[in-house]
Amino acid sequence: NYMSHGLTPTALEIYKKTLKEIVDELIENLLKDTNRVIDIQNEFSALIPALIISRFFNKPLEEQPLVQRWIEAVLDFFNNPNINREAIKRSDVSMAEFIQSLQDVVLKRRKKPTQDMLSNMITGEMDDRITAQEMSLVILQLIGIGHISTQDFISNGILCFLNHPDQIQKLTENPGLIQNAVDE
Repeated sequence: NYMSHGLTPTALEIYKKTLKEIVDELIENLLKDTNRVIDIQNEFSALIPALIISRFFNKPLEEQPLVQRWIEAVLDFFNNPNINREAIKRSDVSMAEFIQSLQDVVLKRRKKPTQDMLSNMITGEMDDRITAQEMSLVILQLIGIGHISTQDFISNGILCFLNHPDQIQKLTENPGLIQNAVDE
C-alpha cells in the first residue's frame, strides 16, 4: 500500500531528525523567557504536529500559522460536539482550502518528487491509481488521527514527569529505560 512507502526505514530516520529539530527549536523558544508560566499544550504540544506536517510536506515556515489554522478548523469540526453553524462554515472553508493546498502539493510531487513523506507515498502508488483528491483525503485522515493523539501524548507525558520527578531522574541516569517510558 502507498502509505507504507512513506514509512520506510530511511524515511523514518529523516523524520526522526526533523522531529528532533522541531522539538529542539520549540524548547529553545520556550526557554528564552523563563520568567513566565508556559502553556505546554498550546505553546509546545499542539505545535509539534502542525510543524511536522508543514515540514514533511515542505510547506514554508511562513505558511505554518495557516497550516495550524486549517488543522484546528478540521479538528474542531470532527471533535467538537457543540460546534455551531458559524464554526461549521469556518471549518468548511478551512477544509476546502486545506484540501486544495494538499492537492496542489500532491500534483507538484508527482511531477517533481522531493525527500518527504508525501513524495514517498506518491512514488509508492502504482500508475497514479489514487487521485490527488483521494491522496489529500488520506493525508487529512492521517492528520486527524495523528494530531490529537500526539498532542495529548506529549502533554500527558510532560504532566506525568512533572508529577513524578524521580522518573525523570531515572531516565537521565539510564536512557535505556526510555522504551519503558514511552508507548510509541
